[in-house]
Amino acid sequence: MKIWFLLFGISLSFSGFGQNQLDAIRYSNLHYGGSARYNSMGGAFGALGGDLSSASINPAGIGVYRSSEFSISTAMVSNSTNTNHYGNNAADFRLNLNFNGIGYLTSIDISKGVTGWQKINFAVGYNKIANFNNRYSILGVNNNNSAIDQWVNNLNENGGADASTINDNSQYYQGTNLAWQNYLIDYDTNVTTSPYQSTLQSYGQTQALTLIEKGAIGENFFAIGGNYGNKLYIGATLATDKIKYSYETLYSETVSETDTSNNLQNFSLSETISTQGRGYNAKIGVIFRPIDYVRLGAAIQTPTYFIMSDQWTTDMESTFKDTSFYYSDPEGRYDYILITPYRATLSAGIQVGKTGLISADYEIVDYKTARLQSENGDYDFANENSAIINNHITSGNLKIGTEWRIEQFKIRAGYSYFGKSSLTDLATNKAYSTYSVGLGFKQNGFFMDMAYNLSKKYGELYLYDSASLEATATANNIHRITTSIGFQF
Repeated sequence: MKIWFLLFGISLSFSGFGQNQLDAIRYSNLHYGGSARYNSMGGAFGALGGDLSSASINPAGIGVYRSSEFSISTAMVSNSTNTNHYGNNAADFRLNLNFNGIGYLTSIDISKGVTGWQKINFAVGYNKIANFNNRYSILGVNNNNSAIDQWVNNLNENGGADASTINDNSQYYQGTNLAWQNYLIDYDTNVTTSPYQSTLQSYGQTQALTLIEKGAIGENFFAIGGNYGNKLYIGATLATDKIKYSYETLYSETVSETDTSNNLQNFSLSETISTQGRGYNAKIGVIFRPIDYVRLGAAIQTPTYFIMSDQWTTDMESTFKDTSFYYSDPEGRYDYILITPYRATLSAGIQVGKTGLISADYEIVDYKTARLQSENGDYDFANENSAIINNHITSGNLKIGTEWRIEQFKIRAGYSYFGKSSLTDLATNKAYSTYSVGLGFKQNGFFMDMAYNLSKKYGELYLYDSASLEATATANNIHRITTSIGFQF
């Protein structure tokens, strides 16, 4: 089954409202921001702890602290994209500043000079756990098909209904109504099999797309961790996650000036969607030291239960040789529920003397368990949830990191591999790798860390659904510089 990308996400979605499997998976793909130390070591902190990013991964890491701490982290992210559409290359770029996290931890000594429980630690803060900021540009000449073809097929494949019913708000009419109102579709009363026809008489038109994504998922957390005998660390986190996401698309098709067979000169479709959601989850974890230089960790996160709200607008304009048209659909809104997959992490760390450490995490995410639900029972999302089950998989993310100390300085490096979430190779789902390096300085309770991450992503996207449409190849290079400062006391 071919699944198209974000373009026409409202018009051509699986449901009558616009929410589909791609929405569910987008908010289930988490790539934690966290501290500079966390980023420089590839995120392999499940068995280490001692970093406030641990609250969002393995809260047992909160129990590792021996003193109180306050820290803050920011990041600058540069995302460059390249696309190839029918042999034509296009490039775009987006730069944004992120507030990655802030946190405060207080450590309480409860040992009373005896073995057993040593510390109980409490932490509150914020971690960014996903960043959606991106920008695509696509440009190319298509000699095989047009977006108009899909709108025509929507009507002809659903019984060739009378043209007067196109204003109906049923699923297959959405978006098609815009094309009808802009006279991109003709209706031939003398034809019974396929009465709807495209006004585009021949192909060879230039297709162009600009897509801008904005937003993030942020997590506010309260975590508690304990240290038993400096051998066993346990922890739990209660978190509230907030989604803020928007995308804007401007898609156009322009007929060549030398083309005399078409009365249509160009048309453009503009869509804007804004999503907000608030969700809740819990995490529990343990870290065990069987011997002094080895740490083993395990953690599990419950599914996040989100209450979501989408708002969207769509409008289209068309220009013919002798006239032009414009039509805008009424603004839409729909409230619904999203349940993201559970996550489990297994970790191991090895300490090399007093100067170095090596760590690794393996995170398991069962994307098949994501679900969409109606908030008030007016839609069953059966098709969307079936698509999630049939098209998505249980995936694994591998993270490896190392740190070496030279007096007050620390040198770090890491690698992480994020497995694809579906059986397809769409740009949003394909596996990719991240490479990282970093430096740290600590003296008299003050620390400052910096990290550089490079992520390389390759994939495909489809502008619309057509059996004869070629995939647009995509390549993303994401550069991230993270800075953290903090105090231990």
